[in-house]
Amino acid sequence: MPADEFFIGPMLTSVMPGDCVCAVRFPLWPHRRIGTGFHEVSARQSDFAFVAAAAQVAIDDDGRCLDATLGLGGVGDHALRIDVTPLIGADIARVSIADIVRAATEGLEASSDLHATADYRRRVAAVLGTRALEDAFVEARDRNGAIQCGVVQ
Repeated sequence: MPADEFFIGPMLTSVMPGDCVCAVRFPLWPHRRIGTGFHEVSARQSDFAFVAAAAQVAIDDDGRCLDATLGLGGVGDHALRIDVTPLIGADIARVSIADIVRAATEGLEASSDLHATADYRRRVAAVLGTRALEDAFVEARDRNGAIQCGVVQ
């Protein structure tokens, strides 16, 4: 089941009482230079995030983006995948990641609660999404396809 069918609301999934999740699968990217980035804002360490951003990217040896994904949590009632396809094919040294993320997040439906307003969550989502992607590109650029952390990239 795709993630957008699995997550259906705040702290709510489509798993019914008595069901058991037996496996979670993530497609492996075939690329050699892959990087990841993660940032979050919360009131206390290990607490629920007001906003969280996770990114994964792949680049070629010339610094062109081969693939990119960005996910946000805490903004609304479930996790969101943000469209960052304008990055694909781009020379990362010549593109504004912040502009692409800002454009992709400006229309987000965000929620307000006693911790943060919807406007705050939208602004932070753009900032953290940018930081997560930038970190992912740095990590991908610094990788040479070597074994790192026990994982072959």
